[in-house]
Amino acid sequence: MQKKSMQKRNMQKQSVKTRSMNIRTLPRKIALIVTLVATSYGALAQSNSPTQVEMTGSEGTVLMGRAITSFDNPWAMAFLPDGHSLVTEKTGAMWLLDENQQKRAKVDNVPKVTPRGQGGLGDVIVHPDFVSNNTIYVSYVERDANDDAFSGAVIERATLTITDKGASLSNRELIWRQSPKVTGNGHYSHRMAFSPDGYLFIYQFW
Repeated sequence: MQKKSMQKRNMQKQSVKTRSMNIRTLPRKIALIVTLVATSYGALAQSNSPTQVEMTGSEGTVLMGRAITSFDNPWAMAFLPDGHSLVTEKTGAMWLLDENQQKRAKVDNVPKVTPRGQGGLGDVIVHPDFVSNNTIYVSYVERDANDDAFSGAVIERATLTITDKGASLSNRELIWRQSPKVTGNGHYSHRMAFSPDGYLFIYQFW
């Protein structure tokens, strides 16, 4: 059967050679910084005004922080070369933040999602050649068109345009889809990262 139950959990790591998508091999001197803020659920959602936040790690390490912006179920964060950053919310919004990490604009034409459980809008990363191509990658969970009980992760590539009036995505292209879809409302991980030699890695589990 094409569809599997969530009772059978598998883990897999997939890599996509980006050169097959008209993306050249990248020199090692180019580094991609992707910040995946696991603690943002507690830190950024605390308050709309600056407040001190204390986070304790699994081994007792204590980290003090200052919450400066709040989000609705933040999922991922990525920094742009000019100091701006992008934050996704599981509920379906993507925010452009300014150099001070304050909300500047909600990004238009983001993939529409149906958030359920842990699933919704997910990861966002910036292409290492963003300065010249304005390309970003976005992952999210989609429902099965024929059976709403099933869902799976997908990844799109898009062009991010920033103007004085706001930000938007264009040239959206679906480049990867989880198969098979499974029952449940998980997030299926769908984390992404670029390697120095030009490969896009996708981490997925179900």
